Amino acid sequence: MRMVLSDKVESNGFVLVDNLLVEGSKTKQFVGFLKKLPLQKGKILVIMPATNALVIRSARNIKQVQVISRDQIDIIALMNHANVVTMPETIESLEKTYGAKLK
Repeated sequence: MRMVLSDKVESNGFVLVDNLLVEGSKTKQFVGFLKKLPLQKGKILVIMPATNALVIRSARNIKQVQVISRDQIDIIALMNHANVVTMPETIESLEKTYGAKLK
């Protein structure tokens, strides 16, 4: 898991954002948010520190986006998505679980 995460960071497929909250649960607003990020072409995996119904509702109609909580993360999901978008709280939790800091 740690190797896949490090590879995402090295290949610029890992984006850290301060906040993923979208006003209401509008897909259009979530798409606008994603367009502002420096993402590579391909699928996007959004990892939340905890389950967030608003973010899930905002992204559920976007084909290339999957939203999961930190507890649902798995190696296959990471490998099947070109981009990972997450928040600092998630990183801290992953570092505790898998050891070593992400590059």
